Amino acid sequence: VQYKGGLDEFRFYLSALDNDEIINICRSEAPEWMLPELPLPGQLDACTIPDVSYATVNVNQKYDIYLPGGRSLQNTPVLFITHGGGWGSGSRKEYDPNIWKNFFPGTAIVSIGYRFAPAYSFPAQENDIKACVEYVMSKREEYQISDKIGFFGASAGAHLSMLYAYK
Repeated sequence: VQYKGGLDEFRFYLSALDNDEIINICRSEAPEWMLPELPLPGQLDACTIPDVSYATVNVNQKYDIYLPGGRSLQNTPVLFITHGGGWGSGSRKEYDPNIWKNFFPGTAIVSIGYRFAPAYSFPAQENDIKACVEYVMSKREEYQISDKIGFFGASAGAHLSMLYAYK
């Protein structure tokens, strides 16, 4: 979304929106490959797998994943969602993949948890995002998901998503 005001005006603009409006803005700005046509009903049913550990250092190193029905290695992009909380709080449960599936049909949705500061200093949080993405991608065959990925984050989650995406 292009916004021409200053940072304070942008914060006010965002604070005036509810979650559905923010999701609709994100959907309208999503690249075309993130919005595939719904797959035909196929061999695989839709499912949600909660509380998957991608590392064992901390209890927060888990993700929840929604896998759409009819998915395949060719037609199922993945959207990674990272929660906010100033790197020191929050929960992946704030971004339930089962809600987001309605806005991104045919897309696998992964809600990532990460270690918190100050107990774990930077770059632990960035490393957790990387570890989660690598772990999920290592399960492409099992999950039947493509290698096309996108990111969404709120506040600190947006920062961590950008840190990962720009490398």
